[in-house]
Amino acid sequence: MMRILLVDDDVDLREALTVALSHEGYEVETFSSAEAALEQLPGEKIDLVITDLMLPGIDGAEFCRLLRKQCGDEAFKILMLSNMPAEMGIEITDRDAAWAPTDRFVDKRASMAEIMAAVHELLRRDDEGSSP
Repeated sequence: MMRILLVDDDVDLREALTVALSHEGYEVETFSSAEAALEQLPGEKIDLVITDLMLPGIDGAEFCRLLRKQCGDEAFKILMLSNMPAEMGIEITDRDAAWAPTDRFVDKRASMAEIMAAVHELLRRDDEGSSP
């Protein structure tokens, strides 16, 4: 079973994503802050991290940098969610490693179907990369 670490301070979105991901057969571990996730980073393999950009304390970009430093660039995929850049008129590319080493960026206002499509795409890419 694939494991997903979900970090978001929005309780409603966190619960909705947990239900959707669990329904698809993923094992989901949730946290409301980057600090909590880093303190309790599961010892078992993680396939995907989904994080919000705007988190209390350590923001999502710094969280991504800390994860990559602690676990390595290829340990797992990272999907970042946020509506802030769109509201500010900023376009973020999928792998803007200059500030947030993510594998994919999705506007937080996207539909659940769009978010789930990004999850499936990232995990499928991971499966293809690990095949002989």
